[in-house]
Amino acid sequence: MAQSHDKDYPPDLKPSGAWGGFAAKIRTNQSALNTWHAGTSAPANPETNQRWLDTSVTPALLKIYSGAAWVLLETYVAIFKEIADARGSAASVNARLAVSLAADGSLIPATTLSPDEFKTVAGTYTRTGASTFTVTGDLTAVFHAKRRVKMVGDTTTYSHVVSSVFGAVTTVTIADTNVPTTMTANATGVGLVSASAAVTGLLASGLASASGGYVEDYLEEIVTARGSAANLNARLLYDRATLTNSAAGSTAVGDVLAVSSQTAILGDTVSSLQKFVVAQAIIANAASGEFARSGVVSAKSQGTIAAMQYVRKSATARAIEDAGVAVGATASPPQGAAGFAMAAASGGFCTIFLFDTPAAAPFYQAGADDTERTTVSTSFATLSTFSGLSIPNTATIRVVGRWRKTLGAFAADVALSLNGVSQEFTINIATIASSANQAEVGSFEFIVPPRTSTTYQNGGALRISSNAGAAAFCGVSGHSSGDLPTATVTDIIVQGKVGNAAITVAVQNVRVYVEG
Repeated sequence: MAQSHDKDYPPDLKPSGAWGGFAAKIRTNQSALNTWHAGTSAPANPETNQRWLDTSVTPALLKIYSGAAWVLLETYVAIFKEIADARGSAASVNARLAVSLAADGSLIPATTLSPDEFKTVAGTYTRTGASTFTVTGDLTAVFHAKRRVKMVGDTTTYSHVVSSVFGAVTTVTIADTNVPTTMTANATGVGLVSASAAVTGLLASGLASASGGYVEDYLEEIVTARGSAANLNARLLYDRATLTNSAAGSTAVGDVLAVSSQTAILGDTVSSLQKFVVAQAIIANAASGEFARSGVVSAKSQGTIAAMQYVRKSATARAIEDAGVAVGATASPPQGAAGFAMAAASGGFCTIFLFDTPAAAPFYQAGADDTERTTVSTSFATLSTFSGLSIPNTATIRVVGRWRKTLGAFAADVALSLNGVSQEFTINIATIASSANQAEVGSFEFIVPPRTSTTYQNGGALRISSNAGAAAFCGVSGHSSGDLPTATVTDIIVQGKVGNAAITVAVQNVRVYVEG
């Protein structure tokens, strides 16, 4: 049961006297407690946490003495404070909610238009030309390049800022010729989105687009162009194609496969002339996916690969491997080269430049000497020299040129030396001129076939000579008794000698060609 209060207790004592005054004070205090010290002014001599009902306002406010000041109960009790916070600056919580919520809890429709996309910039504006205006103050940081601008005056026009410069006033140059003839003060504005934000203030519809110029359309184009690459820049490094995976199993990123029609297949023949592609995603068997066709791409690698080496498809893995030939001014890609390494690798992945078409068997000029070289030596002497070569033992070498012999009844010879080794590896020590007492001219050709073993291999030399006193003739002769070198050819020397020092033999317009 709730406690009750008897306002007449304690009663006055008989006879009356000091005790009667004591009882009256007790009743006064009890009454103050019961009414929360209600009054229009604060109680005197308050104690901490004492309550006071302030009746100076309607409705009355219940306050508590904090020890230093009288504070509203809503700042002292959590639930009341929460209500006060919800009320905000409104007169009541209900007034606060009534701004957007109806009594039944539904949203109240907006009664004003959406905010303008432009922010008004205060200042006095003056037209100075069809594409320029001035505004008071230094506002170059506001009117910066590419930001949208809304110009208000006798007409309202839009453009974007090209530049702004501050002198006595800020002069703004816009991209169009539509500055209003008269401009209203404190009315012109700039786009809310500045050029320093994620997008610029440049009007998207002013750009060429088949999709109509909406920003969303541009974003869709970018996402589509990016494909499965990490970003658009990475995507632009290579050309791509969508192919069906027919490699009898899922592909992994970086797998190197061959192309057959619109499908990607296994291609495990070294030096194959098939077109190779690199998978850019995990693609299930018989499913379609993205493959890199050419350009800079990361591919699976096998073995050690040095930077700037030609690479080819491995015969045992879905990977590339070193083709054994360095990229250089005098070395063409070996047959079947799928590209070249842009960085060194040792297993894992290698960044390569993937050829659009694999390299076919090359035929290129490895050296040329157009200077006439002569000798009167009766033993083989150096005429034309070609150094710094790198011709693999799988290639065929052809050395051709012109020769001449001066008047005299003696023969003359031209020979070929590989890697600086004379005699044993001298090819075609052949008599190219007769011993008739006549001057002769002609051409020569040395043929050095592939040299993958030390088995005896033939070389050949073709000569054609003629002069005014004899019919034209040609002859073919063989090589010396030594085997051809199986090592990479780095030096080629054309040699010559005469039967007698009284005559001269010479060569000119010598060329070295490599095939395969």
